[in-house]
This record gives sequence, C-alpha cells and structure tokens, in this order.
Amino acid sequence: MDFIAILRYIGALSVLIPLTLGVINYRNLITELKVILYLLVFVGVFDLMLFFSVYIISNNELITKIFTLVEYGFIAIFYILALQDYFNIKKLLVIGSVIFGILFINSFVLKNSNPLDSFSRSLESIVIIITSLIYAFKTSISTNSTNSIINTTSERSLAIINIIFLIYFSLIFFIFLFGNILIKHPILFYNIWIVNALLSIITNLLFAYSLWTVQIQTK
Repeated sequence: MDFIAILRYIGALSVLIPLTLGVINYRNLITELKVILYLLVFVGVFDLMLFFSVYIISNNELITKIFTLVEYGFIAIFYILALQDYFNIKKLLVIGSVIFGILFINSFVLKNSNPLDSFSRSLESIVIIITSLIYAFKTSISTNSTNSIINTTSERSLAIINIIFLIYFSLIFFIFLFGNILIKHPILFYNIWIVNALLSIITNLLFAYSLWTVQIQTK
C-alpha cells in the first residue's frame, strides 16, 4: 500500500470525528449545521461505496458523478439557508437549480471523453468558491454596519465552514481544471493528490471543531 492510499484511508475514517460530534449535539445544531452533518453522512456512505465498488465493478465513474451532484446539492442548500438574510431565497433556489441542471446534463447526457470529468467538478468548485466569497463579504459588511463581532459559536462555526469550502474547493478547482493535463505528468499529479488527501483530513478536523464549539456553548 502506497503513501497516498494510506492518506486516503485516514481521510475517509477521519469523517467519523465530526460525524460523532454532530450526532451527539444534533439537537443543538442550527439548520445550516444540520445540513453539514447530512453532507458528512453522505460523504461517509460514499467512501464506503467507493471502497467496496472496486471489488464489484471496474469503473466507478457513475458513483463519482452521483457524488458530485449530491455534494453540490447539500452545499447549495447550506448556502441558500446561510444567505437567505441577504438575498431572496426564491432567486437563490432558481440559481441553485439551474446549476444543478447543468451539472446533471453534463454528467448523464453529454458524452465526456476526458479521463476526468473536469467540467462538472470545475463548475461545482467555481460556483462554491464564488458563493463562499459572497458569504464572507456579506457577513463582513453586516458585521461592520452594526459595529458588532461574530459572538456566537454558531456564527463562528458557519464562518469556519465557509473558509473550509473556499480553501478545499479552490484546490479541487485547480485539480480538475488542469487535471487532464496534469494526469500526463504522474509525479506531479501524484503529489497534488497527496495534498488533496491531507486537506481532506484537515477539513474533517475543522468540521469537528465547528461542531464542538456548538457543544461547548450549550454547557
């Protein structure tokens, strides 16, 4: 077993940490954080499916396409809820649905001859990056206009999760935008996936911290 495989297993197992904290503190979570918990449940199930699929099918492309759609769906719901105080929720739903439709058409209708489904993952990533920047900007403006600070653990948790998405999907965007070029350079491509695996572990630890601060608040 090579180093990156070990990191992937550790990353897959690390999702159990925020999952455990989320389940323990479920009643204390605001709706946005519950959506994140459901996302983590889905990621855990997906990792299991991906692990066992190698023994059943030779190509897990379909599972990966489904993952992209469902992952985007959960994150879109998270941001629709988080941004509803700043934008019309109906408009957010329309925009989110249109993007979901584009991802669905590209994944299951159009033919893709590239080794990586670069368009879907790149589009998903750039949409989440832009949305996370909008969220950071809007919350910053709101905080400055009221001369207040982020003073609740739920608000801090949302801010941390927003930063997680911004950093993680910036790397995903780079990988899949240039993936079909990078795949021709095995050593570079291998090292990038090592960074991705490490970032997945850090991401799960930050998710865990976000849920833990909510647990602290309720004591």
